Parts: sequence; structure tokens; C-alpha cells
Amino acid sequence: LSLPFDTDGFFSCIRSLRERRAEHNAYQRLSFCFLGVATPYQLIRHRSGSSFNVGHPVPMAGFQLAEARPLLGGLSSQVQDPEAALAAVLHWSGGQPYLTQKLLELLSQSTQGEQATNDWVEAVVKRQVIDNWQSQDPQDHLKSIRDRLLAGDERSRGRLLALYQQVLEQGGIPLDESEDHQFLRLSGVVSAQDGRLCLTNPIYGAVFSREWVAEQLAALRPPIYGEAIRGWEVAPAENRPSHLFSGAALEEALGWAKGKRLSDADQAFLEASREAEERARVAELETSRTKEQAAQATRLKGLLLLVSKGAFVRDRLAKVAGRARPLRPGDLKVIMPTLNSAKIEIYPPFLEVIMHEFSINTPLRQAAFLAMIAHETVELTFFEEYGDGSIYEGSIDLGNTQPGDGHRYKGRGAVMLAGRANYQRFGDALDLDLISHPELLSSSPEIALLVGAAYWNERKLGEAADSGNPARVSRLLMGTVNKNFLSYCKRAMVALNTR
Repeated sequence: LSLPFDTDGFFSCIRSLRERRAEHNAYQRLSFCFLGVATPYQLIRHRSGSSFNVGHPVPMAGFQLAEARPLLGGLSSQVQDPEAALAAVLHWSGGQPYLTQKLLELLSQSTQGEQATNDWVEAVVKRQVIDNWQSQDPQDHLKSIRDRLLAGDERSRGRLLALYQQVLEQGGIPLDESEDHQFLRLSGVVSAQDGRLCLTNPIYGAVFSREWVAEQLAALRPPIYGEAIRGWEVAPAENRPSHLFSGAALEEALGWAKGKRLSDADQAFLEASREAEERARVAELETSRTKEQAAQATRLKGLLLLVSKGAFVRDRLAKVAGRARPLRPGDLKVIMPTLNSAKIEIYPPFLEVIMHEFSINTPLRQAAFLAMIAHETVELTFFEEYGDGSIYEGSIDLGNTQPGDGHRYKGRGAVMLAGRANYQRFGDALDLDLISHPELLSSSPEIALLVGAAYWNERKLGEAADSGNPARVSRLLMGTVNKNFLSYCKRAMVALNTR
């Protein structure tokens, strides 16, 4: 597999020689034997074909007691109970051929004394195999397992170690034919046992222990990240959030994790950090939105206070005196030709200040806003819709959850606001009890226009108006392009451009 040429081509050549046996008997004399360990994923690399689809798997199992009995001869003179000693050896080696013979050799060179057979075998295993194993592994058996566990790039190493960690912690996991399972079995440290992936033997579990795996995984992680995830894993549930990453630290950790095959613990930690970051972001936005709404409510309350004292126009007109000529009765007459003369004189100053307060301060925005008012109120004539509101009855999306809500909170105001939820929201903003007194939206044009301007801002209609496309504003308002609205926009632009 590490040959410096196209191994797919090499194996295809070998297979072709086998297939020629059907044509030439001389090829019957050729046989090939490849020794070593590899997974099918390593042998079958070509996407469209393989030289190994004529093979079949040969399950390899460790020595069983009956199969290992011929080895008892070497123990008969050294051990009080050779069969018990062999059973103990097979327990520690899991029947692995090399380890089984290695342990029998060590026992033959040791004296049992007065110890019980199992205790003696355990003592020999720990003293001469497990303890300081790196210096007591002349055939590099354990070192080769370690190297396979740590082989490959950082991407695959972390996933393989994490999978092995699960085997250690759970005593085995369900077996599948995934690439990770194949590579872990190839290392020899685990084996297939009754449909599960289990530790091959206690020696491997003692040498490549949970502590060893934790050290290897920690070495793969950046220092700060490693400390955080270790603290998170051992912390009680209520303290876990304090170990999560956020901000720049989270971005750095996600950058490190990108493209890697992470362990389940890494994935859980990073996902928990992402979720906590998102919750914090949403909470921050909600706090900002609450502050903005509170500021808007304060401003609207101030406006209403001025209205109630009759000082509204006098106080606010001074703020807009330096601008271009304000809205005049003649302008309003062009936009709303059916408006009676009394209202034509009353509304322009009030509308001018409302537009100033809500940044409706360009001809495009003002034209769309005035067109909205003209369309929804039939030129400032009706502040309550004709129907009885029964069409809104039971509309959960409008917050109409109680009997009679449809009629009680039908369309009113400058934008025909409908629904208990909308009355509640804008009532809270204005410090008005619109739930108990919904008629205020139709009986007070000042309140109706203030709510209409607040609705305009909430829907970001000013930004839509900036596009110079009234149809876009119409779609946001009514879900469709309304010709009547477009006509009002056209008239408003004519009136405003001549100011």
C-alpha cells in the first residue's frame, strides 16, 4: 500500500493473470500471496472498479482454550495448574497469538511460588508487559498498535481516538462497517464480538487506557480549547455553560475544527457553544429592541402629552422651520381632492410634525406616507372599517383569542390596525389602554395618525419608499399592488415636488 506507484494498476495486473487461467493452462502454475493487514477502503481506491471483488472475508479469531492446549507442554514443569494458567493467559491476551505465546514464555521463565495461579499470572503480566511497556516491548507489538491509533492526519486521528474512547467507556459499541470501525479494528486494539466492537483484551485496555486516550486527544486540541472542554465534560450540568466559548474564542475554535473529523465530545461542546452564543445574541437583540421600544414609547407619550395640552403644533413646528416650505392646505387638496375645507386647514401642520418626528423627511417617503393615509382612511374621512370585524374572529395570528375579539379589535386608525395583539402592542407604546378602549383609534385622529406613523416605522416602509418604487411599498402594506394607492402616490409626488 505504500509502494511508490499505482497500486490499483499493480493489483489489476495480478488479477488479469488469474483470469487468464481460463484461456491458458500454464497460468494455473502461478499463485500469489499477499501478507499484511489492510482495510477494504485501503485496497479498493478506484471509483469505478476494483481488483478485489472476487475475494471473500476470512474472519480471524483469537485462540480458544481447546485450540491452545498443545501449548501446555511448556508449562507443565513450571506451574502448579497448567490448564488454569493457560486460561488466565487467554483472559489477559484475548487469544491474540503473539501475546498468548509471549505470556506463556514469560511464565515459563518465572517461578510461581505460593501465589494462586490467577494472581501469579496477573502479577507477571503487570510487571513484565504493562508496566513501562515501551521498554518491555522488544517486538514492537504494542508500539505498532499505538502507531496505528495515532496514524494519519489530525483530522482522522481525533475521530479514531474518540471512537476508541467510547469503546472503553461503554464496554463496547454496536458494530458497523464504517471506515472508522474498519480502521480501529485494523489496529488490533478492538475486535468484533457478537455484533459489537469491544476491547480485544485487558492488556490493551491497561496500556491504551482512558487516561492515555485523554492525553492524546488533549494533544490534538489547542491549549485553551483543551482546558475548556475538559472542564466542561466534568462540570455539573448547572455549571457547564460557564466553560463554553463565545466571541473570538469560539470563532478560533470553529476555525480549528473546520475540516476535521471531530469526536462526539468536541462536536457536543462546539454545538453547545454555538447555541449559547446564539441565545446570547438573540437576548442582546431583544434587549436592544426593548430599549428602542421604550424610547419610542417615551417619545410618543410626550407627543400625546403635547396634544392633550394643545401645545403640539406650537412646540414642534419650530423644529422644522428651517426646512423647505412645509405641507400646506393646497398640497393636501391636490393629494386628497375630496377632503373638506375644514380638515384641509387642520391637518397639514399636524402631519408635518408627525412626518418630522418619524424621519419621514424626503419627498419619496412623504409621498408614500400620505398616500397610505389617504388610501386607508378614504382621504382622512373614515378611521374605522365598514365591516363588523367578524372576519377576524378567532384569528390566532392577530391575537384574537377571546370571543368577540374580531368585532372589538376590527380595523381602526390611519392604517386600519386590527387584532388584539396589535392593539396591545401599540397601546403599550403610547401608554394607552387600547384593549379596554379600542375606539380611541377611531375617535382621535391625532392618536390614529401617531399609531400610523409608528406602524410605518415598524414595517420599515421608509426604506421601501426610498427605492422610488411605490409598488414595493404597496406590497408591504397590502400584499399586492393597489392601483388606488399608486394613484395617491403619483398625486402626492406632484404636490410635494412643487413645494
